[in-house]
Amino acid sequence: MPPTSWGRYRMMSVAASRTTFWSATVAPNRCGRLRGLPALLATVPPTVLEEEPENPPASLLPVLLDRVRRSRRRRRLIITAVAGVAAACVVLALVLAWPSSQNATSPPTPNPGER
Repeated sequence: MPPTSWGRYRMMSVAASRTTFWSATVAPNRCGRLRGLPALLATVPPTVLEEEPENPPASLLPVLLDRVRRSRRRRRLIITAVAGVAAACVVLALVLAWPSSQNATSPPTPNPGER
């Protein structure tokens, strides 16, 4: 059943209040750090923006590649260690849950000393 005019009004009112709440409280908190950016950009002279960018130093690329290699190696080591610990936990759980032959139920055997 479609909402009555009062129901539509109520839904629109709730949506409007949520939008107002967002724009009044959350948005300024998130964007507050950018408040001074236009004034800061206005201080940059236009000649700086028209210049050709400088070439990076030749030693920068090997340093960056080495940093990426180390990061990947560290990440691979961490993933391998976590996977090994997870596999060990699964094996331990299987060993603990597997019924052993000593605890298994077997038919009672008569005790020859009692009669």
